[in-house]
Amino acid sequence: IGMDHFAKAGDALSLAAQNGTLRRNFQGYTTDTCQTLLGIGPSAISKTVQGYSQNVTDLKVWRSMVLDGDLPVIRGIGLSRKDRTVGAAIERLMCDMEVNLAVICDRFKMDCDFFAYANSSLQAMSNKGMIDFDGGIIRLLSKDRNAIRSVAACLDQYFPG
Repeated sequence: IGMDHFAKAGDALSLAAQNGTLRRNFQGYTTDTCQTLLGIGPSAISKTVQGYSQNVTDLKVWRSMVLDGDLPVIRGIGLSRKDRTVGAAIERLMCDMEVNLAVICDRFKMDCDFFAYANSSLQAMSNKGMIDFDGGIIRLLSKDRNAIRSVAACLDQYFPG
């Protein structure tokens, strides 16, 4: 499927990869289309459309909060429209080994030049023969699927590159 998941031919993950419905969340590849993932227990991480949250890590504190009827969340971070746009582009790239940035920008109502910050890095990878980068479409050319993380990092504004 991807670089860190393996699936037998005919498995749900393999079929999703073949028909273009494979998904990826912070836990890995999946066929699940739900936008909410609730983590239960100490230190568990949850994701909603709005962002991420993490439960307290100490079991006694977590238990006490739950028994008191409190949400045992210690921290969270909200996702902006830009974050969701980048996340969707990276998900498609990692699941399909290609992405059309114009389609992603249109979906999130972003300017068509939103990903311009990545152009020089993507062009350098194109010059090395790792990807085809033309007209806002990124396509992995390398047989080494591990290269996809490096390509995806070009799209991540928070990645120290």
